[in-house]
Amino acid sequence: MRLCQHRFKSGHIHRFRIGHFRRLDGVYVRAEDGTPFFVPAPPLTDDDVRAIVETTAQRVVRLCERRGLFEAGATDPLWEQEPLLAQISAASVQGMVATGDRAGRKVRRRLTDPEDGVAWAAAWPTPQHG
Repeated sequence: MRLCQHRFKSGHIHRFRIGHFRRLDGVYVRAEDGTPFFVPAPPLTDDDVRAIVETTAQRVVRLCERRGLFEAGATDPLWEQEPLLAQISAASVQGMVATGDRAGRKVRRRLTDPEDGVAWAAAWPTPQHG
């Protein structure tokens, strides 16, 4: 595992960034004889992910309301001062293309395997063109 340490302004403020790591999707438990063994967690379903996203969104909205971050009739200053930058930022957060002939469509992603750098798409056969 690589751990990069970034320092900003003073040596007391640290930010850590994990470059590559392996994760366990499950837990270790002890058998009757005391030896540990791994029990894999069941994979998340679409409903599981949906529930997590909805719960997180509700909690973030409540937190913002408690902190007074939502004001009735308030507008985004970035949208008023730099509308193109605001549009590009909003599209980025949503995983959409902001400008050009693909504006409003999902961003195309090139998937690569970090272990060997091979594009996953290259692993699947594609029709040969002429």
